[in-house]
Amino acid sequence: MSDAAGALHGTYLDPSGLPLTATVSGGRHNFDTQRSILGTGASGNLGAWEINSAFAASYDLHFGKFPVGPIARLEYHHLNFDSRREAGSPVRFD
Repeated sequence: MSDAAGALHGTYLDPSGLPLTATVSGGRHNFDTQRSILGTGASGNLGAWEINSAFAASYDLHFGKFPVGPIARLEYHHLNFDSRREAGSPVRFD
């Protein structure tokens, strides 16, 4: 398996004390595969890419020394398998 990925993350503290957080990430993935079928072996390669994003907001309520508060978070994840190549088997799986 080989990967290349990256991410950007940022937080903004609103003057009222409301932290807003955003993240965007993505990457490329390649998987090497092996399987056995009908007495023969097959090897292949599977390619994929992904993109992810998230946005969150929270607020702290203070009860003495204990901060407690709600968190709202939205996330989006997308994974796309875009290629598969295989060789060595009488039954192809492309």
